[in-house]
This record gives sequence, structure tokens and C-alpha cells, in this order.
Amino acid sequence: MIRNLNNIIDDVKRKPYDLLDFFRNQFDRDFLEFNVNIHDLEIQLQGFVNRSFEHITSTEHALSLLQQFQAILQRETLRQDLESKCLVIFQNYARDLEAVQKLYEKHKYEPPIPRNAPPVAGNIMWARQLLRRIEAPMQGFAQNKALMATKESKRIVKTYNKVAKALIEFETLWHQAWLRSIEQCKAGLAAPLLVQHPETSKILVNFDKEIMQLTRETKYMQRFNIPVPEAAMMVLLQEEKYKFYHNQLAHLVREYEGVLAKLQPTIKPLLRPHLEDMEKKIAPGFSLLTWTSMNIDGFLHRFKQASLEPPLWPCQHSAGLARLEELVRKVVDLVDNRVESNLRAIANTPMVDLPSDRSFTYDEFITSQAKFQVQQARLLQIRNEEVRNSIEDLLHLVKTYPRENMDVQLNTEGTSLFMRHYSKLMYQAILTCIQKSLQAMKKRLGNKTSSGFLYLERPFFDVDVELKVPNVAMNPPLEDIQKAINECAKKVLTCSKALPCWGQQEVSTYHELI
Repeated sequence: MIRNLNNIIDDVKRKPYDLLDFFRNQFDRDFLEFNVNIHDLEIQLQGFVNRSFEHITSTEHALSLLQQFQAILQRETLRQDLESKCLVIFQNYARDLEAVQKLYEKHKYEPPIPRNAPPVAGNIMWARQLLRRIEAPMQGFAQNKALMATKESKRIVKTYNKVAKALIEFETLWHQAWLRSIEQCKAGLAAPLLVQHPETSKILVNFDKEIMQLTRETKYMQRFNIPVPEAAMMVLLQEEKYKFYHNQLAHLVREYEGVLAKLQPTIKPLLRPHLEDMEKKIAPGFSLLTWTSMNIDGFLHRFKQASLEPPLWPCQHSAGLARLEELVRKVVDLVDNRVESNLRAIANTPMVDLPSDRSFTYDEFITSQAKFQVQQARLLQIRNEEVRNSIEDLLHLVKTYPRENMDVQLNTEGTSLFMRHYSKLMYQAILTCIQKSLQAMKKRLGNKTSSGFLYLERPFFDVDVELKVPNVAMNPPLEDIQKAINECAKKVLTCSKALPCWGQQEVSTYHELI
């Protein structure tokens, strides 16, 4: 269209005669042609304007486009067409008002709020979006006095005022409800730092989630330019501090529960003084300290105190979580690697040497088994002594390990029960050792079948068969072989005579229990 306009102007400029010469009537014909061309151009422009409004669904977009056309189109015919477009847009806006009103009535009790938005801010955001949808177009329509003077406009304005009032009241109600809830949310700050689960007794960080929700609501209110009370601002200013305390406490509680989980039921009574010392350090978190206390940092320091250096004063002894964890680690390591590993080794110690690929003569069997049993009995003595020394080292470690309540002595009964428990485990290990050895003898001596198609297990004894007419006799006799086997089995049973029984005063050796 601009190109057509330029062509029309160029045609006028190219006329060879003087346009101001009124004696010539050629100008009248050219001027008439010029007006016809301009009229055709106006029709094209009017068609372009109509097409521009055909695919617009937003009232705001339609108003914006209308203002652009009004700024550049000054001809009366086009201005009148734009005025008619304004009336059509206003009528479409009336339908938008009705849609917003229905949407509000449908969702006002449970509006669709943005993801991760807190409840109050989400409801206010929803109401403001609806209000913005109807408010901006109305401000544009209000500037058109002729439009506002029509009878239809009064009905639309009335509907607008009704919907806008409802949305503003909706926002006000939510804001007032939030203001009333601030003190209730702040009440969570007066709760103790820690609490125990009523059923499992598990320690939990007693932090009310409403506090973090209050800070999030406050941030949104600031973005909405809504006045925020001082109480909410004070909570918001300390948000990072509360998060830090919560994370630190949650970490320490997890570590503490992890340390307790490592303790076996038999070890826990021994560490009762150390656990009580730790519980004493944690106790203020259950009663005295709240989230507004000034000495939470000191409590955290005492909770996790990790100084392993010698104290300058006696009162500086630390029984913090780090030291308790170190003690538990040493105790568990000692039990696993020095006590229970030796018990397993004793249970798997063979007291007879019965190779499947070798046969023995009568004398070789007596000599080799006697020598082997002496060696294994000595090994059992060493391991038994190692277990006993390990138990004593463990008790000494627990007794002398630094704690604040050093005046509290270890429970003598608990110590005795601990010793008696592992003494019974030692008895079970020795009994298992003897049973496995006797089972091995039974299996080797009583085997009557081959081990496989290509492998034939050798006989255990080499004996001579002698012909003494009219009889056939074995040398050595079968009675002597049976006697040697019985003696070997007796020595397996009596190997425990050299193992002193500790932890039980009723007997002196484990053989008496067997």
C-alpha cells in the first residue's frame, strides 16, 4: 500500500503542465483521478485493518493494535471505522469479564496456584492475575469518553466493578488471614530444639516447617508491594540462621544415631557412663534451648566437640560426639578384630590331621597325631589368652577414656556380664572345634566310597595281612588300631584342659564345662 501511495504521488509530480494555471482544465481531470486512487487505497487500508483484528483473541492486544492505528490513521472514514472497532472490542471485553467472573466463582475456594508457591501468596497471585486481565483493558476504555457515554458501557462497567471488588476483597481476606497467622507461626520458635519420638524414642529436630513457610510468604509479600509487619520481617532476617541451626542439628542427630547403631547389645551397658555423659550434653536441647536462644552455637559446639588435645583444665574434658564416636570405633574395632576373629579362628581350628591323599601306619598315626595335637593345643592357648587380654584392654579403654563424669564408675555387674558373655562364646568356639574335629575323624575313617570316577580316596591305615595256617591275621591287630583311634579322640576332648576359663569363677578350665 505504501508503494501504491508513492506511485500515485509520483504520477502527480510527473504532470508536464503548471498545476496553478487555472485556464487549463486538465488538472481537474487529474485531480479527480487522484481522489479515485486515494479512495481505492483507503479501501485497501480498511481491508488491512479488518484483517489485522480477525485473529486477535486478547482484549489487551486488540486495544494495543487499535491505539497504533489511531495514532497513524487520521482520515475521517478510517477514524469512523476504528471507532466501530473500539465498540466491538468493548463488547468482547464484556464476555471476558463474564469469563473471569465464572472462573473466580469456580475456583475461589481452591484456586490453581503456581508450583512451589506458598498458599497465601499463591492465592493472592491468582487473584491479581485475574484482576490484571480485566483492569488494564478497562483503563484503556475509560479514556474513550464517547464509548463510556453509551448505554451498553454502564452495564459493562457495573460488572467490572463487581468482579474487581470481589478480587480485591479475596486478596484482602487472604492477607488478613496471613497477618493473623504470623504469631501462631512464630510460636514454633519457642519450641525446644530437640524432641524424642513417643514410640521409638528416636531423637528428632523439632523445627516447625511453618517458620520456613512464613519466610517464603514474606518474600512474596515484598514482591507484591504488600506491607509486611515487623514480626514477619524479623523472622525473615534470621532465616539463614535458622536454616544453619536446623542443618547442623539434623547432621549431628544422624551422626549420633549412627554411633548408637554401631553398638552391640553386649557392649552398650559398658559404655553407659559415656552415653549418660553425652545425653547430659544433649539434654538442654530438649528443654532449655529454643530457636530464639542466644547460646545455640555453644550447644552445637559441646554437642560435636572434636578436640582431641589434652585439656588445660580438668573441666575441659570433652565427651562430645566426636570423642564418643572415636571411643565406639575403637571398641568395635577391638571386638571385631581381636575378640570375635579369634573366636572364629578357634572354632575352625582342626585338632586332627587327616589328609585324604595319604595312608598311615599304626606307629605313624600315633606319632603324627600326638605332635599335631600338641601344636594345635598350643595355638588354642595363645588365641584364648589373646581373647582374654583383648577383653581386659577393652575394659581398661572404656574405664580410662576421658569424660566429664569421671567420678561415675563402671557398673561392676555390667562388666561381669560382659566377661561372662564372651567366656560363653569362647566355650562355644572350643566346643565347635572339638565337634568339627571328631566329625572329620568319623568322615575320614568311616568313608566306604570313592570320591569320584577318576579319583579314589586312599585307605587311612596301612596294615599287613599275615597267613598263619589255618588263619589269616592283621598286623597290627584291629583292636590296637581301634585303641589308637580312641586315644586320638580322647586327646581331642582333653585339649581344652590347658585352656583356663576366665569370666566364670565356678570352673578353672573349659574342659570342666565340656
